[in-house]
Amino acid sequence: MAWRNVSKNLISFIASVKFAIPLLIAIAAASIIGSLIPQGRNVKLASDIPEWIASLNRYLQLNDIFHSWWYIILLGLLGFSLLTVAIKRFPRVYQQRGRGAALGILLAHLGILTILGGMVYSGFSGFRYYTRLVEGDVTVLPPLPFVIKLDEFKLKYYPEETFKHWGPDARFPEKQESMITLFHHGNPFMKAAIAPGQPIIAKGVTLLPAHKDIGWVFDLVITDLNGREKVVPIWPWAPPLISFYGGQQRYMAHSLNYDWGSARENEGNSPRATTEIFKLQSDGTVDSMGFATDKEPLQVGAFTMAIESIRPYTGIHVYVRPEKPFFITGFIALLAGLVFTFYRRTSQSSGNSTGLQ
Repeated sequence: MAWRNVSKNLISFIASVKFAIPLLIAIAAASIIGSLIPQGRNVKLASDIPEWIASLNRYLQLNDIFHSWWYIILLGLLGFSLLTVAIKRFPRVYQQRGRGAALGILLAHLGILTILGGMVYSGFSGFRYYTRLVEGDVTVLPPLPFVIKLDEFKLKYYPEETFKHWGPDARFPEKQESMITLFHHGNPFMKAAIAPGQPIIAKGVTLLPAHKDIGWVFDLVITDLNGREKVVPIWPWAPPLISFYGGQQRYMAHSLNYDWGSARENEGNSPRATTEIFKLQSDGTVDSMGFATDKEPLQVGAFTMAIESIRPYTGIHVYVRPEKPFFITGFIALLAGLVFTFYRRTSQSSGNSTGLQ
């Protein structure tokens, strides 16, 4: 008997406004935080943050709130509360207002539950990644059922005179296009041209290029006095540390300034690509050693540094949103329930008015 009373009280509390309102506030607050903090499972925090903040982020998954365990629990509790409300209210509404009103309320609640179910399902099976494609390279992301190869990256700038009032170096892309091939088990199954605002969907995965994250990767070829070469790939988003003599001398090449137009249209004699070489001192300061170009290498002590194998790259968003059919179905059910309930109430009001006359 005591257990029945406890269960009855618990169910009544779960179906009450006192339980639903704090849940809605918590979900709203979490959604606001998620809109302010960069989201994505491959989003990384700065390396100089305190360890307790990093630990808190790992536990609460603050950089992936909408897929975090606690956000999914909040959605699940809200869905359970709505289900409890629907089960409790349906018999009473059916007895007092008839089958039509009860059906409308049931459809509305089922619609909301379907939407919440889609959000929970997305939290378990959906994902969103951001990566970069390099022309000629194959990119592998573990969650994907395929790999991506960027066959060619096409970039067209506005004419120089278009933005000349902003300064002589103001040039902006007019059009960018990525020609890609998707491989499954080593076999190509799709070729496509993608661009910002023009994504493709392959095997349920959406591929959308970024608008501004474009640039160039290159190889820094280092040659010593004996003619021995060392090739160091330079990725601007993760520049490597180049060490000599057991780490006593450390250098870094960060990014490449590249004249895309002259590189694609004609060879010319002037440098098209330049990169600045920095030396990291033991006291933490950084000294510039000069510039290496694609026409002339830079001599740094006993080493020569030259630029080779320049290739474009572009950022790309890769995501799966399995909640879409749930949202569509839930919205239709919710709308049907609201319309049906409103229609029934209007019909009853009209009937009562006619009866009074």
